[in-house]
Amino acid sequence: MIGLKFDALNETLDDCAREDTFIFYFSGHSLVRKGSLYLVLGDDKDKRSNLYSSDELINQMRGCKAGSKLLMLDCCDAGQSVYEWSPGNDDNLRVLTATDRTERSKEFDDLKAGVFTYHFHQALTNPRLRRVDDTGVVDENGTIWVNKLSGWLRQAIIAYGKKHQRNVPKSVFYGPDVQNMALVKGLTHYRHVFIPTELRNKLKSFTIVISLRLCVGIEMLAYS
Repeated sequence: MIGLKFDALNETLDDCAREDTFIFYFSGHSLVRKGSLYLVLGDDKDKRSNLYSSDELINQMRGCKAGSKLLMLDCCDAGQSVYEWSPGNDDNLRVLTATDRTERSKEFDDLKAGVFTYHFHQALTNPRLRRVDDTGVVDENGTIWVNKLSGWLRQAIIAYGKKHQRNVPKSVFYGPDVQNMALVKGLTHYRHVFIPTELRNKLKSFTIVISLRLCVGIEMLAYS
């Protein structure tokens, strides 16, 4: 099983060119054996054929010709994957993990997903986050860069934990900051229309008056 996946991944990596961006995203179970992190790809974690070494995965990605490479891991102890990795500028590889070396990943019923995966999905799909300021994830050209995304993810997850009084793991980003990469391009910015408080209150009052008049009119018709 692992051999087939290993070969399939190698074929994909071999097809990459310098102008490509390669992203490997994993969300699931993991375990640490003899200091190495293994991704669990089957129900029985005791079977060696169901385990995929993160060391092997990183070595595979390092050899890829893609100009930008990103490994994202949403699993327990994900930081262990880079414990013995010494990133170099020629690797063009960044690693973004949901947890540090000795942290457990967390899932919550209200999110219906892991806290890291949920917020990552929000960053990519929620139009309200397409802002240029610190509350958003895009730049002036509507591009999501991995450096800004990683910073937003960490702050959003911390804010979620504080709001719900939950202990949540903080995402960690590894690799040189100079190896920034564009994940999504050409997004339309979210346009927020600001209405002053005074005008907003007047609009509320106007709406209440209209509603009252409408109710009175309906009542008069009912008794006529």
